[in-house]
Amino acid sequence: MRIAKQIAAAGAIVAAATMPAAGQKTPVADIAKQMSGTWTINLSLSPAFSPGGRSRGGGARTPALRFQRGGRGGGGGNTPTSNADLTPAELAERTAMMKMRQIAPKITIAATAETFSLQDGRTEACTVNGKNEKLTVDDVQMEFKCRWDKDKLRQEFATIRSKLIREWGVDASGHLLLKAKLEGIGQNTPEATAVFDRSE
Repeated sequence: MRIAKQIAAAGAIVAAATMPAAGQKTPVADIAKQMSGTWTINLSLSPAFSPGGRSRGGGARTPALRFQRGGRGGGGGNTPTSNADLTPAELAERTAMMKMRQIAPKITIAATAETFSLQDGRTEACTVNGKNEKLTVDDVQMEFKCRWDKDKLRQEFATIRSKLIREWGVDASGHLLLKAKLEGIGQNTPEATAVFDRSE
């Protein structure tokens, strides 16, 4: 009887060791590797993004893309505030955040488990630790942080009156997905999704 129990226990250990890894989580380092590379937006799969001017690099003439209020997913939430009602500081913040809502049609990502860097006419880089860093956009100070949220890389850009949330991930088809939304008084937008194809 004792021998039979030992054999059964040994069999259970072998079975557990050979079970499929479907329930196991993909290591963050592997997800970061999947995200790294050069990507081009697929506009036919990204209806919430539309041309919004020049890229954020300033002199570059590559058209930037900006997710719009009322894109796929519904209305904008609260009533927008007219620029005429804003103080100079509020207007500067809103203008800076509008630039952060833009993304170039072609981007390059370099990611590891500890760092995330995005190039799209300008470079954004952060340590992936959930701690606030400082970012200056047109003389407007923002708090900026990155962290892994399961298999997604989450970025938050915050001013006094608004916050932009971005979430990066890779789907089962190998597309890079960007989900973005803006939160703030008179600025709320529905979540918008951009789909990127790997180009390099």
